[in-house]
Amino acid sequence: SSGINAEYGGILRQNGGAAGIYVNNDIDEALSAVVPVDPPTGAYGLFLQNVQGWNLVIENLEICTPIRCEYNGNTYEGGQFWDGEDGKTCQCTESGVKCECGDDSITCTTGTKWTDPVECESRCIPAPGYCGGTGDPHYTNFDNKYFDFHGQCTYQAASCGDFKVYFKNIDFHGRAPRYSRRIEVVFGNQVFAIEAGTVAQVDG
Repeated sequence: SSGINAEYGGILRQNGGAAGIYVNNDIDEALSAVVPVDPPTGAYGLFLQNVQGWNLVIENLEICTPIRCEYNGNTYEGGQFWDGEDGKTCQCTESGVKCECGDDSITCTTGTKWTDPVECESRCIPAPGYCGGTGDPHYTNFDNKYFDFHGQCTYQAASCGDFKVYFKNIDFHGRAPRYSRRIEVVFGNQVFAIEAGTVAQVDG
């Protein structure tokens, strides 16, 4: 409340057996000695009493309820962390117990840290790589090295599991240079293709 006049005040608290009058989060032993304090365990509250003429004015008072969480039969304070189930780290928050996967012991100097939400295991994922082919044809590989190749056939440019990329080179002049007429991206059982003339096809 705004504009409450009182002789002195503080926070009446008992936490783990430590009962007393607290001012600015520190116990005031002199006040605690003359004021009868017997709050229940874990209790917090505002304490005001007219004893001495201190002319204390309290403005814009806000009383906060301490945060506590119950988890598997244990009590935790607000902001406290602990090891939960399935490798998760839990924290007591204002909205309750929050448990998340994560491993702070793993740091990634390159790439991105990723945590499997099912297995709750963290590992480093390599940074994206790029390769390309243009012209008659000129290639740049994943190591950013450039070279020309004039073979007349279908060549695998990249692969990862059931993901593959193919270049189909054709002969226009009966000699080098050759050209990439069709590019295919194969994923699972589907083929996505782009041909000369910007014709795009799926399974065609």
